[in-house]
Amino acid sequence: MANAVRISSWRPFFFTAGVFNAAVGVTLLAAPAAFYAMTALGEPEQFLEARIIGWMILLFGATYVLIGRAPDTPSSLIVLMGAGKLGVVALIVVYWLDGAINDLGALLGAVDLAWALGFLFMLLVRK
Repeated sequence: MANAVRISSWRPFFFTAGVFNAAVGVTLLAAPAAFYAMTALGEPEQFLEARIIGWMILLFGATYVLIGRAPDTPSSLIVLMGAGKLGVVALIVVYWLDGAINDLGALLGAVDLAWALGFLFMLLVRK
């Protein structure tokens, strides 16, 4: 496949990204109040949005695991994954600088930054 990234050596990277997303997603689905308490975010009146976001994060995690099992992945998909992670990081930084999220919440953002940089590195070294 032209302009694709060989994934086989990156399987652990994708697997851990999937597990991380699954942990965050399941927490938001099953115990959104606990997530809000851990990160010091203001708790919403309803948890519908948190559960929808949790569901989407869980699906992204499943996607990372599936991509980790694929032999080749289009570079454009890797770009989208990196952009998604960078967007999350940008939002978390804004909330952290405003004092609306604690250091644990910022640490979650730092983990997403690490994966975003990994996606960028993957594009640079693709074979």
